[in-house]
Amino acid sequence: MAPLDWGLGHASRCVPIIRELLKQGFEPILGGTKESLHLLKEDFPDLESQDLPAYNIQYSASDEQFMQLVGQAPKVLSVHYAERKLFKRLVQENKIDAVISDNRYGMYSKKIPSVIVCHQLSLHYPDTPDWMLKFSNRTNRNLIQKFDECWIPDYEGEKNLAGKLSKAKLKIPIRYLGPLSRFEALDTKGEKAEGKIDILIVLSGPEPQRSLLEAKLLNEIPKIDRHFTLVQGKPGEGMELKGENLRLVPFMNSKELQKAFQEARCVISRSGYSSLMDYEALGINQLILIPTPGQPEQEYLGDSWKEKQKAIVQTQKELDLKKALEEVVELKESSAISNSGEALAEAVAALKEQLLSAK
Repeated sequence: MAPLDWGLGHASRCVPIIRELLKQGFEPILGGTKESLHLLKEDFPDLESQDLPAYNIQYSASDEQFMQLVGQAPKVLSVHYAERKLFKRLVQENKIDAVISDNRYGMYSKKIPSVIVCHQLSLHYPDTPDWMLKFSNRTNRNLIQKFDECWIPDYEGEKNLAGKLSKAKLKIPIRYLGPLSRFEALDTKGEKAEGKIDILIVLSGPEPQRSLLEAKLLNEIPKIDRHFTLVQGKPGEGMELKGENLRLVPFMNSKELQKAFQEARCVISRSGYSSLMDYEALGINQLILIPTPGQPEQEYLGDSWKEKQKAIVQTQKELDLKKALEEVVELKESSAISNSGEALAEAVAALKEQLLSAK
């Protein structure tokens, strides 16, 4: 099980897949980098793990990310090559039966069943020339189609959460798993009614934008007569700090974060897709989204949720936290989705059947 190290979202949405693999008798090996493995090992401390090459994508401090990302293309290709070389050796040495890769395009093999987990089948870059967008989408789909099957963490049809991002025709079989979240629906009759956490802020994503948003929030928080709990999204770093109206926590594991969501009156975060799947599963009613500047997917998803009146959306550049907190109480009530996990269970069972048939 190998998630991409582009923020923690890819690793977090692998948690329900790993749970289902264990339930059906698999012995997963966790593949990742320092931060992604830290998150996964918190939930699965007894599983074997394998260090994978780190992409370490760096964002620009400005809102213009395109050229910054283009400039890192040689490094990405180099890591992709190293990833392919390492995985070939792992398949040979560890007798791996199958691989499930979350957006790690180099983690496939023609010798074993190879599954890619991906919701971004159609890339969306506003203000991009048509020829460049077509080239990017063709390249993206060619990489996906090197795998034997694509698992899409979304609903099929009108109920889908990712909009046009998760819609595309592929030459390989696809399975819609429904939203993947490591959390379960909240018991709104319990601790949530107590409101033990007033405002919960959950940060994530590549630097330096993660730290830039944190700095802006820490500048505004003292001016607001509310109490904040800020989870920095920094696994294995620092220690918890408490101020007059702020509790600063470097990292929370799944169980701790589930409890925090249950106690929170309002949640503030990026609009990454994995986070949105969590909020949909939890039925979060007061939600403020701040897309990562220059990241088209998050901007698109933020706009989509704003249109559906599921969240208040502000840009990082024009962040007005006090105004957002005044507006968020006007959002309509939402209930947690009912996702039984049947589609995921069926996908894992089909993979198991394929392996048994091969033997």
